[in-house]
Amino acid sequence: MSVPLLEVEGVSRSFGGVHALQGMSLSVAEGESAALIGPNGSGKSTLVNVVTRMVDAEAGAVRVGGVDVTRARKHRVAAHGIARTFQHVRLIPELTLRENAAVGAIHRDLGTVRGTVRSFLSGRLGKADRAVAEQALDLMEVPASVRDRNPDAVPFALQRQTEIARALSASPRLVLLDEPAAGMNPAEVAMLLRLLRAVNAAGIATLLIEHNMEFVMQAADRITVINRGTRIAHGTAQEVRRDPAVVEAYLGARRAGGEESA
Repeated sequence: MSVPLLEVEGVSRSFGGVHALQGMSLSVAEGESAALIGPNGSGKSTLVNVVTRMVDAEAGAVRVGGVDVTRARKHRVAAHGIARTFQHVRLIPELTLRENAAVGAIHRDLGTVRGTVRSFLSGRLGKADRAVAEQALDLMEVPASVRDRNPDAVPFALQRQTEIARALSASPRLVLLDEPAAGMNPAEVAMLLRLLRAVNAAGIATLLIEHNMEFVMQAADRITVINRGTRIAHGTAQEVRRDPAVVEAYLGARRAGGEESA
């Protein structure tokens, strides 16, 4: 069997005595569209933060292409082909959309975003980096007419498209997308679905972390369901939709009223 592109095995992490992750495992294959879903507070974002080394795992292992990156520096994880987006768009307001996208092309070789901005100021952005960024903006269908505008001068959906283009500019093998459909209307969600299919068609794997169930059911080949830090189901959209444990996890969360963020 081929080695998974991303393999999370038995990962655990606690915060102040609360078990955010308990022996969590999942895998993503090359070029696959995968999804991680679960009620708020189930540990989804914590898992993404462990994979991208924003948070340390207390137990278990994270491997990329068979290489253990559990304790690697953040920029080393990026160098192995992992990029991500965030729940809230994090574009640099002083830069244009074109420049924001290009951040991904040079950030893969630098340790911090601050260093990336400094490299812009010192003229380190080369022609190859600009070309990669333009290709990513093309793939995400960001119109050329707005690429020299700053983020606050364009609609939210274009900001999200640019953020994904920035991740793609790092030439990743896998992009982790943390709630990419959040704040989008139905037409924009449909557009996002089409664009992410184009990303997969280009051979880039995606792992969606998302609350919009209908979006996930259409976008993902395989879905992993997490609740209270533990994997409770895994399979195709139809298999997951019918799983009693999944139904109970969501119904139980609704009965309980408010939910904590993941």
